Amino acid sequence: MTSGADIEKRQAAMADLAAVLAERLTGADIDGLTEQIGDVHPTTPQARAMLDHLRAHPAALTSGSSEGPAGLDRLLTALAERYPQVQRMRCAGCGVVRALPYRRDGAKICCRCYGRTHLIVCARCGRQGHPAVRNPGGGTVCILCTRADPARHEPCARCGKTSTVAYRIDGAPFCQNCGPRKRHTCSGCGRTNQIAHAITDDGPLCPRCYRRARVHVCGRCGRTTTNIRVDDRAAGTWICDRCWTPPTETCCSCGKEKPCARRTTEGLPICATCRARQRPAHPCSRCGKVRAIQTTLPLGRICGACYRHLRRNPSPCARCGHRRPLVGEDADAGGRVCGPCSGDDRNWYCVRCGRVDLLVAGTHCLACDTHLRSRQLLTGPDGKISAQLTGLHALFTEPDATEAAHRLLAGNSTWIRLLRELAAAGAPITHAMLDHHGTDIPVEHLRSILLHTGALEPRGNAVDSVAPGLDTLVADLPPDLAATVRAYASWSVLRRARGRAARGHLSISAPKYARVRLQVAVQFLTWLIDHHHALAEATQADVDRWLEEGASTRHRLRDFLRWAHQHDRAADLHVSWLGRDGLPSQLLADGERWSALRRCLTDDGLDLRVRVAGGLVLLYGQIPTRIVELTTSDLGIDSRGDSTLRLRDRPVLLPPALAALITELTSRPPSSTTPEWLFPGRCPGAHLDSGRLALLLRTAGIPVRPARGAALAALAADLPAPVLADLLGISVSAATRWSALAARDNAEYLAARVEHPPR
Repeated sequence: MTSGADIEKRQAAMADLAAVLAERLTGADIDGLTEQIGDVHPTTPQARAMLDHLRAHPAALTSGSSEGPAGLDRLLTALAERYPQVQRMRCAGCGVVRALPYRRDGAKICCRCYGRTHLIVCARCGRQGHPAVRNPGGGTVCILCTRADPARHEPCARCGKTSTVAYRIDGAPFCQNCGPRKRHTCSGCGRTNQIAHAITDDGPLCPRCYRRARVHVCGRCGRTTTNIRVDDRAAGTWICDRCWTPPTETCCSCGKEKPCARRTTEGLPICATCRARQRPAHPCSRCGKVRAIQTTLPLGRICGACYRHLRRNPSPCARCGHRRPLVGEDADAGGRVCGPCSGDDRNWYCVRCGRVDLLVAGTHCLACDTHLRSRQLLTGPDGKISAQLTGLHALFTEPDATEAAHRLLAGNSTWIRLLRELAAAGAPITHAMLDHHGTDIPVEHLRSILLHTGALEPRGNAVDSVAPGLDTLVADLPPDLAATVRAYASWSVLRRARGRAARGHLSISAPKYARVRLQVAVQFLTWLIDHHHALAEATQADVDRWLEEGASTRHRLRDFLRWAHQHDRAADLHVSWLGRDGLPSQLLADGERWSALRRCLTDDGLDLRVRVAGGLVLLYGQIPTRIVELTTSDLGIDSRGDSTLRLRDRPVLLPPALAALITELTSRPPSSTTPEWLFPGRCPGAHLDSGRLALLLRTAGIPVRPARGAALAALAADLPAPVLADLLGISVSAATRWSALAARDNAEYLAARVEHPPR
């Protein structure tokens, strides 16, 4: 029984504590603080301990520190509801505001951080994990091995799936999905017979009210949304899913610096790729192969390939007759059944369109989830998609590309992050805005997509994209050398490129080669600085040494040195031409050429693109740059019904085997890209990159330069140089060199021209 003296001591301690709090909390009154302290029900020693702690730590009310005596966390929680400056205790391990039942080194930690620091070596698998049960043979078994123990699994009495027994009703085992779900009356909307999504202090909440209570204003973009990803602990605000990016850390598995949104059981960061690779493999219930499991359906465990097959191929349900993905077996109905007919209690209806499908996160079908993700990505500060980006939204939501678009939008690629940043800014996207972010592959990929969808107008001159990056390129050079590079860029590289563009002779690779010439010039000047040489003092020995230390691309320095000499900035230094003045030094032998061609025409194991491109290289000496620019309009049929391909101005007859491969290549479903490329790229409206095609050919054992040389040498032995140039689209001088290699006499061709002059 508590005596009067004890009560007086407790009240005195609470009064002293209220007086200290009143001094530090603006607008607080002692009576209200005393009442709040009494609601926490501290004991006299606890009140004295809190008082001593607050006197020793003046910032304890606002720091969020988890250090302090028992009862302080309850007091801070009560004060935070009335005084905004008071911060609740945060876990010393993860920094999140949650229940802190454990202590480590004098600071409180949550259950999750406690579990990460109390790991054991499993007696079965030998890996570190959370302890679950004692092993009869000694040691402790982790949770994963306990769940995977076949002795703990039984066939479910309702769905037949063999899994851990979650319920037993009249002795019959039931899995987690088939067991009885406790029903509640929602404390938010008052509806009865609801499955509780969460049990809060105010009572159970149904899924609708739970999501409604999670509406927050994003601290970065200002949108009001329920898609809250993480709390910005530094600013004390919420961050929406669109603005949040995973922290870049060193993945504990691959060792690369990558965004790591998850952690292992040991608390180490792991990237999404490695996490997916480490998923345990099980036999798929549909195909029987041992693979990583995508999900568990009434059919059983399903791998990713079978999951996508079920989604793409709906069929009539054996019970209701509706055309839906068939996810279960029904012996009474005599076949496969859809989700609602399988007896599974999970939600199968899309909350947006009402269609029965394999839902994403149990709420939306794939098409609706893609639509929502696209809107979240492209919505501006006004809550609407701008007129500039409506074409891009239509591209993301095309029915034929739903899965590819969903994978893209669910990922976190660089160009998607850049697009999200530009859309959130609200300003119209321009070429100059993209130039400000550099000329990397992600930026150019985004630029090409915006051009394809009409969000950007084509540039009048593609070389204009080189100038914005010039300042960054010369940033580390001394002022005099930076001025030299700027003059070379403005009065030589860009001036000549703009002139070629005005005459209509600018190639698609012109911006790339302009950047390469400028980069090589800067690299050479940087090398001279490192070796304490000035440009005017550079010798031929310096140039030769620099060329020998690097790749063949350094020969592009030839243009800069010629310009520098003409403007009295350097001596007359020589760099050999990167091209080929004489005859080729390496050709495929005839046997190797025909063997490679036979492989392209008959080997079904090769990529179809490699087979067609290899045939064009080995038969007609075409280069990858020209091959990727071929379109379906270049195909034709002559008067005799034979297939032809226009390589330049005139059609060339195709062998039947190669014509069949090209027909197969063009038999893919039609797309909206214009023109219709024979070799479409990943970016809408663009063809395959020529460097990528060359890499595919080399990987398949077809070296482009020797294979092309062998084909041109064989053709030059049969055709005169003018005809060869006209048919294959090469220059007359190049055709003449190949004719010289083949040692062809053109007397017969000239006589034929005299007898039968062209009409």
